Amino acid sequence: MSPAVVVDVESANGQTVSTDDSNVTLTLRNASGAIVATYTEQAVGGVATFADISQTGAGTYTFVASDSTDGLGQQVSNSFTVAAGPSEQLAC
Repeated sequence: MSPAVVVDVESANGQTVSTDDSNVTLTLRNASGAIVATYTEQAVGGVATFADISQTGAGTYTFVASDSTDGLGQQVSNSFTVAAGPSEQLAC
């Protein structure tokens, strides 16, 4: 996905915790809630960047971010849609 998906580790008052270097897990779920893929990245300065996410199937998805190291709850993204691209060629 471009641009990369970025997750901030925030304090209770919504500020990025710049000293946090924990592992953040990002789970991609389809519209029915089934897990499609799971990614883990280490936060740097309270920010985890997921640059290697790819999804080739069209559909509606959400991300669920979690950080069990710090005992933080899960956060669910707004849903987003991946649309099918145009055909590259016709076969006869």
